[in-house]
Amino acid sequence: MVMLNNVRMKARDARRVGDIKQIQTALELYYDANNSYPNIVQSADHINCENRFPTLDTYLGNYISVIPHDPLGPASRYCYYYNVKNSGQGYVIMAYQVELTETAAKGEGTNCYPDTTNVYCKGVNYR
Repeated sequence: MVMLNNVRMKARDARRVGDIKQIQTALELYYDANNSYPNIVQSADHINCENRFPTLDTYLGNYISVIPHDPLGPASRYCYYYNVKNSGQGYVIMAYQVELTETAAKGEGTNCYPDTTNVYCKGVNYR
């Protein structure tokens, strides 16, 4: 049973990494069309993770059919966050939380987000 749970956690974390890549692709398409990333101070992917308006789907609707949501769903405290950086010339996007520390380690570390145990973080020009 423990092995099955570990496989499930790995599968959910793999989906989180894939979802972040999809969002990054949509962000790059948005940037190409607008010369900046969406100007959202902080946006989460669903209400239970403190969703703030405007959300990414407001900006990225032309570049991605559906903004992905964490595989544990809206009842969880797991979600994806976006934050614009450097006056629209950079961003940070993160899966908060991930289930395995090795998934978090695949991110960009403390330069991207200080919690490198529970968060998988990627970004562009965020320093």
